[in-house]
Amino acid sequence: MNVILQLPAVSGPGLAEFCKNKNQNGTKFQFQQRTSGQIALVTDEGETHVGKEEIQKWNEHTNEKYQSKIEPIGLSEVKGETVLSASISGPFEGSPLILKYIFGFDGDKIFSLRIE
Repeated sequence: MNVILQLPAVSGPGLAEFCKNKNQNGTKFQFQQRTSGQIALVTDEGETHVGKEEIQKWNEHTNEKYQSKIEPIGLSEVKGETVLSASISGPFEGSPLILKYIFGFDGDKIFSLRIE
């Protein structure tokens, strides 16, 4: 089942770009281009990655490891954060999975991402 989810403008172009680029044949989303300053961080699989360089390494590693596609299925605001629920599929055990991508924004730029 394909669910078409219109990402609201309040989520900024960073979120729409994140989803679009995750699905383009392994295109690597350039997270560091959508972050502001040195406060950028990503928490995934129990590890926190801080700063643009570390985030880029995490991004390249997970793209190569999982080769996943993301299909947004829900979007909400919780305590000032944007929560994207998505079906994640790929050639990995347990596919597809439902994950939550919890984004912090500074204007239209993503400055934090926590994946649960």
